[in-house]
Amino acid sequence: MNKIAGIYLAGIAAALLCGAAAVREHVNGFMGHYGYLVSYPAALETAADFQGPVEKVDFLPKGACDKGDQVSCAMAGWVSFLVMPKWYIAKANGYRSFEPYMAAVLAESKNNGEAPTMTKTHVGKFTAYKIVLKSPKSPFNEMLYLSGEKVYYRFAYVRGTKYINALVKGLEEVQPSDTPPPGWDK
Repeated sequence: MNKIAGIYLAGIAAALLCGAAAVREHVNGFMGHYGYLVSYPAALETAADFQGPVEKVDFLPKGACDKGDQVSCAMAGWVSFLVMPKWYIAKANGYRSFEPYMAAVLAESKNNGEAPTMTKTHVGKFTAYKIVLKSPKSPFNEMLYLSGEKVYYRFAYVRGTKYINALVKGLEEVQPSDTPPPGWDK
């Protein structure tokens, strides 16, 4: 994946430009297309792209994912982050609010034989659902969904990943938007 021009800002530049994040040593910032900022540990690097209107950002431990083995990379701390406009989820699946959407995600996981459990919680100002997969079909066994102002966020990771708390706590909506980049539908 390639970094998207104009949305990756590191450390002090991100904090100064956005005025939203406190400057901390050993922390970088990723400013996403949909107006969010994620502060993340300097031990990680990012790779981002779009899949239709969905923005995908991988937070990868530096040097740990060079071999391309997804399971080893996930065990080393890879966190996959999706940002999905609410209008897109409603249009694609018919779910106009968070609870029915999460019930459908849970049902889909059950249909895939993944034996999930789901817990509703709050993360800062976000309503959130945590899904734990007992027999995942992907390298990740936990997902955390958050409902933002105009988008849904999804973190996927391996239970016990040391970076997940920093990433979730580092998520801030600076200028919420749900307008995809030009040409997303081509």
